Amino acid sequence: MLSSAEAEQLSFGKFTVEYVFSGQTSLPDFSGRDRRFSLYRTRLIDGLRQGPNFAGHFSVIQFGCGTQCTVAFIANNKTGRVHEFPRGGEDNLELQLAFQLDSRLLIAQWISRSGETFAESRCVVEYFAWENGQAVLLNTIYVGPLEACRSRSASDPVVSRGPPTLEEPLPESADKMEHGQCVLAVGGSTYIDGDCNVTMSADGSFQIYSSDSSPTHHFAFVNVASSGKAAGYWNGIEQSSHAHEPLGMLERDEGCWNNDHATVCAWRSDTRPAAAHSSASLLPRPQRISCFTRAYTQAHLAKHPDQLVTSMSLGLRSNVVNGRYYDVAIAVTIRGKDGIFVTGDSQACHESAKGRISCGITCDQGGFAITPSSRKSSIRLELDRLFFGSACDADAWNGFELTPGLDDKVFRLDATDSDRCEAMFANF
Repeated sequence: MLSSAEAEQLSFGKFTVEYVFSGQTSLPDFSGRDRRFSLYRTRLIDGLRQGPNFAGHFSVIQFGCGTQCTVAFIANNKTGRVHEFPRGGEDNLELQLAFQLDSRLLIAQWISRSGETFAESRCVVEYFAWENGQAVLLNTIYVGPLEACRSRSASDPVVSRGPPTLEEPLPESADKMEHGQCVLAVGGSTYIDGDCNVTMSADGSFQIYSSDSSPTHHFAFVNVASSGKAAGYWNGIEQSSHAHEPLGMLERDEGCWNNDHATVCAWRSDTRPAAAHSSASLLPRPQRISCFTRAYTQAHLAKHPDQLVTSMSLGLRSNVVNGRYYDVAIAVTIRGKDGIFVTGDSQACHESAKGRISCGITCDQGGFAITPSSRKSSIRLELDRLFFGSACDADAWNGFELTPGLDDKVFRLDATDSDRCEAMFANF
């Protein structure tokens, strides 16, 4: 772990840039200088077109390459030149990156296979400085066993107080335990969503517990700091008697405290907003499937003559290997084409922000985002692009690509029985 002084020296503010590029983005030279990156042409171009997000004029572009696997590139918005980040692939599983537009510091977190079995792996955090087109390693920290990587994000501080336990006394200012409404969602899975027991303190800190009638016994602590942020802990998937697993630093959004990995909410009885919480209700519980479908009527298609999709089904399956990511399968029927077209991937989706689930298919086969719909039990699917067919061999692409076009940008899908999507996962 870092000392407080060391942590200060490895902060984003110590690596500021002189200016932020605001000109027209240049694209890579895939026929020459950047030829070796041509397999990722679409992902790199899409990333660059979103503008710089790192070190003033660079774009960090990261996408999946298989189970627990992602790769990352750093592209120059001024010249279009592409650099390969030195971490990623099967050697650096579950890679997470933290970076800022106005800083040259980049923090990488990943799982290192250090033992004979995957269970013996360790969680690693590394600090890099971007200098002259290279990521220069500054420090390496072994945070703990692999589960540490699944309960924190790369931007979380590595200097923190220890987790609380059930044996700790409640603060003197704490209210007595009362009935309320709570949400506890970790890594995309929801463990509490409804009736619960709550203890609230005068400083805004609180503790939530599964209701007395719940078949599971999860609980979480949110300890509010003077900075306005909060440190979160919970008792883990195994329902331990200690809140031993950190949730990372959380930020408040009305009755909820969130980060990219966790959401903890608490309301006193009858005060929970009708639309409270983000994507937890969309995601499947462990070892389950969430299914959403829609078949468009002839009347709808007549009003939307440019829409190619005539029906769509989407399945999300909780991945038992890595609870932070979700398997996905999507099937469509297309106007003017026979048959049902299916694509998907293992561990392709994750909750990228509160209320937003991002999905990307291996071998640059496209992706999409999911957000809750204003209609109950419905979602909005925002299409980036999807390739249906064989695309992993760059010399033998076989299939067709669905792009947003004129009228295939956003789809509303309605929740249905999981059985309707189960067969879609046969090949993923």
